[in-house]
Amino acid sequence: MSSLLVSLAIMSVLMSIALPVWNQFVQREREAELVFRGEQYVRAVELYERAYAGALAPDISTLVEQRFLRRAYTDPMTKDGNFRVVYQAEVNEFVTGTESGLLSGQAAGNTRIQSRPEPDQRRSVSEGIRGGVVGVVSESAEASIRLYKGAKKYNEWRFIKDGPSIAFAQGASRVEGLRQTENRKLSQAQENKDQSLGPRSARPMLAGSESQP
Repeated sequence: MSSLLVSLAIMSVLMSIALPVWNQFVQREREAELVFRGEQYVRAVELYERAYAGALAPDISTLVEQRFLRRAYTDPMTKDGNFRVVYQAEVNEFVTGTESGLLSGQAAGNTRIQSRPEPDQRRSVSEGIRGGVVGVVSESAEASIRLYKGAKKYNEWRFIKDGPSIAFAQGASRVEGLRQTENRKLSQAQENKDQSLGPRSARPMLAGSESQP
């Protein structure tokens, strides 16, 4: 009887040691799955953008239906399994130090990740123009074991495409080209005006330079 009690005591000690190790192993596996699924969303967004000349998919269903995404992956870190879908108008809620309207990776400087936006912020975006899908973010606020791009919480692991969309970049290039063309036209008009005035009138008249008797 005493040997049985000793055996049970030893087993309980071993279980108390092994259980945290097992839980940590399971959590690490879920973290790896979160990274895989999140990066699948990013890949699908980028493939759609290339296929449609810089356009962004309006929703996740479009990515799945057009086979850019194998399926709508669930969030392994939450009970309901729902990722938060991030739209173009919401990008700056997750990254600070960027210019207004630019996607992450466009501006140098501080790129500290913010916590989850307030409900009022989400509502204001949904009521306005949200743009296309740029990625997903976990809804879990739990601390992670590993770091992902410097983030220590799962809802800070942002799986969002980097850089501006192709359409945005092309639009910016066109605006800059028009600006340069306009500057050249203004310079040319000024040169033509100076030539029409002639060298005599172009020279400043010195004080006392009137004709003397």
